[in-house]
Amino acid sequence: MIKTGMVSVTFRQFDVDEVIRRTKEAGLMAIEWGGDVHVPHGDLDKARYTADKMRENGLEIASYGSYYRALEDETFEDILATAKALGAPNIRIWAGEREPQDCDREQRARTVQRIRDAARMAARENITVSTEYHGGTLTVMQDSAVALLKEAEEPNLYTYWQPLGDRPWGEHEGQVIELLQLGKLTNLHVYQWQKYERFPLEQGEARWETFLRPAARDTAMHYALLEFVKDDDPDQFSRDAATLQSMCKRLSH
Repeated sequence: MIKTGMVSVTFRQFDVDEVIRRTKEAGLMAIEWGGDVHVPHGDLDKARYTADKMRENGLEIASYGSYYRALEDETFEDILATAKALGAPNIRIWAGEREPQDCDREQRARTVQRIRDAARMAARENITVSTEYHGGTLTVMQDSAVALLKEAEEPNLYTYWQPLGDRPWGEHEGQVIELLQLGKLTNLHVYQWQKYERFPLEQGEARWETFLRPAARDTAMHYALLEFVKDDDPDQFSRDAATLQSMCKRLSH
């Protein structure tokens, strides 16, 4: 099952109320709130305000997009408290600050342990934790993300999925299927990029239907979240939102 939404960092230039207004007008169901601008780590008043505004507008909170990297000098307590005040069911994190080939066994073990500890803390609040495929981390691609999930072995630790790298597009559907079979997929970041150049989502509509189809057929619920749009254009965001909704509607039948 898929629900549509957006990632608030798509519009860092807008305040919480404006992000909510544009999301609702675009017909999307949910928002993942970023911890850098809109709902900063530790700002519980802002988290509660945002939660109230979301309820008033009939929108769901998909996740709290934290910037926790599981580093030695970081603490997870403020992030967890903020996610709880926000009412977020999930916290998105980054897995360290080095890619697997640049991380020795001891460094990797420490990062994995901090991620494991964060997941256990979140579990006590009935919140899941999800890594992101991101450069400069241990979960830079599919293989490394799956390896970390298996190494950590925490039941509430999951991953997001997005199409990264120059692999053939045909491989990406298999990645989504693998994560679903492992029971480790939460949400999907949706964007149409080619070598970091942004395009309207409709230009990749056929491909994205292929990527989203396995998640749409899954019995668990997943958010398909628009992340960034061409030229950071609000009008393009509305068009991309319409494309995403059209895809998900077709896939639900």
